[in-house]
Amino acid sequence: ERRGREYGIDFTHMHLDSLNARVDDFTIDGQSIYTTIETLSARERSGFALDRFAGRFYLTNGCMGFEDVSVVTGRSNVQIPYISLAGDSWAEYKDFIGEVRIDASMRNTTVSTDDIAFFAPKLRDWHVDFTDVNVEVAGVVSDFTGRIRSMQIGEGTTLVADASVKGLPDIRKTRFDLSVPRLRSAADDLARRIARKPLPGKVRGVLEHAGGVGVDLRFRGLLSSFDMQLGAATGVGNVSCNLKMAPVKGGLSSVRGDVETRNLRLGELLGRRDLLGNATLSAYIDGVVGKGYTDANVVGNVTQLGFNGYVYDSLRL
Repeated sequence: ERRGREYGIDFTHMHLDSLNARVDDFTIDGQSIYTTIETLSARERSGFALDRFAGRFYLTNGCMGFEDVSVVTGRSNVQIPYISLAGDSWAEYKDFIGEVRIDASMRNTTVSTDDIAFFAPKLRDWHVDFTDVNVEVAGVVSDFTGRIRSMQIGEGTTLVADASVKGLPDIRKTRFDLSVPRLRSAADDLARRIARKPLPGKVRGVLEHAGGVGVDLRFRGLLSSFDMQLGAATGVGNVSCNLKMAPVKGGLSSVRGDVETRNLRLGELLGRRDLLGNATLSAYIDGVVGKGYTDANVVGNVTQLGFNGYVYDSLRL
């Protein structure tokens, strides 16, 4: 039989084998159902294997969920203390986005993209493990908060973040309040994960010289109108950036911002210690941008620059 997908689970032609399950304490009490899944295992013909699923399930008027869930595969170990959908009645599910509350948490979890790729084939070539995952989500889809208490990505990237998202499903009117107090990684590893492809040699060399990087980010607003602050501490110095964007007429957006660095070891960063020393500088931008259009005024001040054995100051760009 021909399958509709080249990789992953074909949900229109699923085939399970080696299915084993044990269920205890199955109870029907009026409109409520309770049961404990002691163990459930199966293998799908795509190659995805569920070694163990266990947890307590409940369904009552307007509410359903799982508690103490454990999902184990050959590459992942997911622990979910609770996940629930709650409405005042089943009638509220007609407006799922605005009326049904979702509460969920994940604790001490490991998830491999090799497993996720069976459900999302675009991740097939990622081969990344997320470990020490501790996450919480609460609220309705149109107004929810999320917290990443801890997460390690691959071998050396760690993340802590908080987010508040209000306005979905209309992404253009959705307001984000995102705080990333800690994102730490090797600079080249972080850039490679963002780009999802090999970096050019010169760029890779600069990032290797930068060493470890710690990022502190705050983003507030719409995707088209926002205020963002970004700080990056690297092995060769620190950089801070502030950026504001807001729409103006004709599909254009105003952009205002500044970037500043103090005692950046520029020669070490660029691999030219023989020529360049430390740099302290600031730059400001004020302009208008749009598709195929840029009109901006950029002013830079260099208060210190080591060059060819000399130190220069009070330079304007």
